[in-house]
Amino acid sequence: MSLDSQADEAKGKLESLGYTVPNELIFKVAWTSTDLKPCPQFQQLQQLVWDKKIQAIGFLDRDRLECDSVDRMVFLANCRKNDVEMAVCQGPPFMDGPVGQLVEMGLAVAKQIQVERAQTGARLGLRDRPSKKGLPPTMRATFGMKWVDKKLVPDDNYQHARAVFDIALKGISLMEIVRQLYRMGIPSGTGKSRWQPKTLTGILSNPIYYGRVACGKYERVLPKERRSNTSGKTSARLKPESEWVWLDGLVTHPIITEDQHHRIQERFKLNKQYSPRNAHRFYLLRGLIECQSCGTHYYGVQANGRSPRYLCSTRNNQNLHLEKCPAKSILAESIETDVKLKATNLLEHPTTYLAQIQSRNAAREKTVSVTKEAIADFERKYQDNLAWEQKSARLLSDEAFAKERLLIMTQRTWIRDQIELKQQELTSLNELAIDTDAVKKMADTLKDNIANLTDQEWRTILETLRVKVLAFTTGEWDVQVMLPAMSIACTTS
Repeated sequence: MSLDSQADEAKGKLESLGYTVPNELIFKVAWTSTDLKPCPQFQQLQQLVWDKKIQAIGFLDRDRLECDSVDRMVFLANCRKNDVEMAVCQGPPFMDGPVGQLVEMGLAVAKQIQVERAQTGARLGLRDRPSKKGLPPTMRATFGMKWVDKKLVPDDNYQHARAVFDIALKGISLMEIVRQLYRMGIPSGTGKSRWQPKTLTGILSNPIYYGRVACGKYERVLPKERRSNTSGKTSARLKPESEWVWLDGLVTHPIITEDQHHRIQERFKLNKQYSPRNAHRFYLLRGLIECQSCGTHYYGVQANGRSPRYLCSTRNNQNLHLEKCPAKSILAESIETDVKLKATNLLEHPTTYLAQIQSRNAAREKTVSVTKEAIADFERKYQDNLAWEQKSARLLSDEAFAKERLLIMTQRTWIRDQIELKQQELTSLNELAIDTDAVKKMADTLKDNIANLTDQEWRTILETLRVKVLAFTTGEWDVQVMLPAMSIACTTS
């Protein structure tokens, strides 16, 4: 890479020799590989030589042509063949003749060795940083944490990161986590309202969140296929976990335990294995059955020659870090029939249920009112805080104001956090709103058509009623009907 002044010096050298240098033929290129063949500007320069469109090439120094020794000799030979003069501003010029060719090859080999040693030293330096200094090669912040005094400490997104893992530990799918974070109003690390599944996967698989920093997870490799003009090892390969370098004691406030981390990874494996597109049967209660022994959810599975069953997510753990759940499996037909029966009784006789809804609605509306008043009170305090900052700036000396402003900013941050918490509470309360007319309408609509509903329509009904099945270790279960949200409606075909 050459500075403008260096390029001007090379141009001046050529002009002093009687050549004219068009601006479009000045190449200033950043290229760190000794393999010049993929370099677009070098390809253009070679073509100019072959087509005999130039009479000379100016270099600030001969090290501007440091590349593979054979490629270097071929290029210089082509220049001599096409009567292209090699003008060097600094240092000795390029040498002609057999002796000159040997010298040029020797210089090229020496430079190639020097570059490879420097690259190897840089790689070894990064590799040895964890073992010698106890620090990762790069101190990049992660969602919810930042580096302070060589430690990962909570930042402004720490509570949001805790919420992400609280949801993930429920054993639900990745897309359901995305939906719940959106409903809770928790933005991504870049401030977007909706999370990208790939971003969540990276966070939920990162061992930093249970207190360990993994280093040396990747190694550079040659790409299987080059998609552009690149050179060298431009691809990366994830090494086996046994080859990682682990650093402990750098995370001051881990969010989960190691056991919970492995539980999340195992859950994602099962989600992929038993996703609807890979299942041979529609499992009506998928994700609705909660194990009362370990807290995870059941999934549907059918072994060869056996009836479909629901199984606890941690029952058949292949991960050596986790204990297998003792909960028994449940025959799918039995539990699905029972859940349908209870939902049918509710829809055909909703009087008692609607009375409970009305009572809950009244309590919710009262809580909403109190929460809104609290938000308004905190917003007034926030405005008072801003006004006091402006007033104290006028009344106090610079030194006194600097001290007072620290207190003002601390109080303002606390007020802002309280407003955010109350707004989240309000969002949750609104989700619990019940439309009794919608429930009545749904019951009337389904009354004469329940016997003909498909499993997909039954699934819509169960989600509308927020049905939850509690599964016990003995293989027994209990069906709970939660409160449906006002925004959910059920339709039948």
